[in-house]
Amino acid sequence: MNELQRLRDMEDRVYNLGGSLADCWFTDQLHNLQAYYYIYFEPNNGSVSIATEPPGPSWQLASDQQISPAWSQSAAKQFITETLRRLPIFNLEGSDHNAGR
Repeated sequence: MNELQRLRDMEDRVYNLGGSLADCWFTDQLHNLQAYYYIYFEPNNGSVSIATEPPGPSWQLASDQQISPAWSQSAAKQFITETLRRLPIFNLEGSDHNAGR
């Protein structure tokens, strides 16, 4: 697989994961309107979660910005996807500039 195809596949994975996480957040947020959700990732195994607190001791915040309860599902998906792109486990930051190389 060439580098361009690898980057496209990873972009697709991040986009799909962002959508799935936004769907889960939306459902959870509707059940608890007062909760504050954040994006967490586990750097050792590449897992990502939307939660009110870290799922475990090795989990790290992907962004210190919470997912606002006032956001639409679409706005949350955009924020989540952009946050995922910057994570070292996906290594896509700046990939738009390197895709043709």
